[in-house]
Amino acid sequence: MRHDFDSGVMQHIKRAGYHFKQGSSRSDDQYFTDAIYRTNQAFEGMLKEAYAVLANSNTDKTPYQIEQYFESNSVFNTRVVIAFKRYRQEWRNSSTHNHKLFFGKQDAYLAILNVSAFVFILLDQIVEHVAYKSTTALMDSRPKAARSSGKQMPLIDSLIAELKDFASTLAGHSKISTSSQLMGALSAYLMNQIPNVEVDTDLLIPSDHGDVRPDIVVSHPVSNERIVLELKSRYSKAHHDATVDQVGLYLKAASLRTGVVYYHDGRDDVMYETEVRKIGELTVYTVLPRLNRSEKAKSGKR
Repeated sequence: MRHDFDSGVMQHIKRAGYHFKQGSSRSDDQYFTDAIYRTNQAFEGMLKEAYAVLANSNTDKTPYQIEQYFESNSVFNTRVVIAFKRYRQEWRNSSTHNHKLFFGKQDAYLAILNVSAFVFILLDQIVEHVAYKSTTALMDSRPKAARSSGKQMPLIDSLIAELKDFASTLAGHSKISTSSQLMGALSAYLMNQIPNVEVDTDLLIPSDHGDVRPDIVVSHPVSNERIVLELKSRYSKAHHDATVDQVGLYLKAASLRTGVVYYHDGRDDVMYETEVRKIGELTVYTVLPRLNRSEKAKSGKR
C-alpha cells in the first residue's frame, strides 16, 4: 500500500462521517447526499489501491475499467465479493448514474457502514497477498531441505513438522503482526515446503448450523488427505478448549477427520510441542509454543 493511503481512502470515510453528523445536527438532508459522494470516493480509491497490488499494475485506468476488471476476474475472496457487489449496487451505481437522486439519513448511515466494511476486509486480503508474495520470494531464494529421502510422509506429519519450523525459518526476514499476514505467509511457506500440497484460505463449507469458513484447508491431491488448520496468536487454556471444539465443528461440516490448531508465538527462538485430542472419530492436533513455568501459570495450563 502506498504511504498516502490514510490521507486518501480513510480521509474520504472520515469526511463522510462529518457530513452525516452535519446533516443530523442541522436537519439538512443535503449533507447525507454529500456523505455518499464521499463514500463513493473511498470505494473508488480502495479499488485503485487493490488494483495496484492484486493485479500488480499501476496503469492509469478509469474507476469503471477497474470495477470491470474485478467483476470479470476471480480476484476477490468471497467476503470481499459480497461487500463489493452490495456497495456497488446499492450506492455506487445509483448515485453515479442519476444526478437527480438524493439520499436520506438511513442511506448515508448504511453507505458509511458498508464502505467501511468493504475497505476493512479488502485491506485484509491485500495484506495477506503481500505477505504471501514476500514469503514466496524468500523461500524461492533458498534451497529446499528434504525431510526424508524415503516414502512420502503422511500429510499430517509433514504439516506438523513444518508448523514447528515456520517461525524460525522466517526469523529476521518477515515480521508477522496480524492474522492476515500470518495466513498469507504460512500459506506460501507450506506450499513451498510440502510437495504438491494445496492451501485454500477461502473455503466456504455448508453446515446445518450455517456456513462455516476455516482459516485454512490443507490438501494433497495424490493422497486425497484434507486437513483443517485454525490459526491463533496466543495460547490460553480457557480459549483453547473452545477453539478445539470449533475445529471439531468444521471437521463435521466438511466430513473430514483431522484438524490442527496452530498457535503462532511470534518469537524466533521458541520451541513448539504437539498435543492431541480425540472428539469421537475426529482428531485435533495442537501445535503450540513450549511454555515455561510462569507462562503456564498465566495461561492456566498445568
